[in-house]
Amino acid sequence: MGGSHSYPRARHIALLGDSTIDNGNWVEPGQPCVTDQISKLSGFKTTCAAKDGALMAAIADQALAVPSSATHVVVSVGGNNGISAVNLLKQP
Repeated sequence: MGGSHSYPRARHIALLGDSTIDNGNWVEPGQPCVTDQISKLSGFKTTCAAKDGALMAAIADQALAVPSSATHVVVSVGGNNGISAVNLLKQP
């Protein structure tokens, strides 16, 4: 697609966030979690710093676990913050 980007040979993705990424406790036994799927489908090495139940404020600490070899970072967080504010959505 015409880009001049060159990536290091060993691509490495770091995953930050909540159970959207750290979903091992939520998948059926024997089924792949997000980290396993990314590794298998992309061939990327993966580091998962995401934690089930994490709030947005946890991202700063999770970012400290991103290794210097990471070439990509994905963040998915906010659902747990939203759950704690669900009553706001019910107000007129």
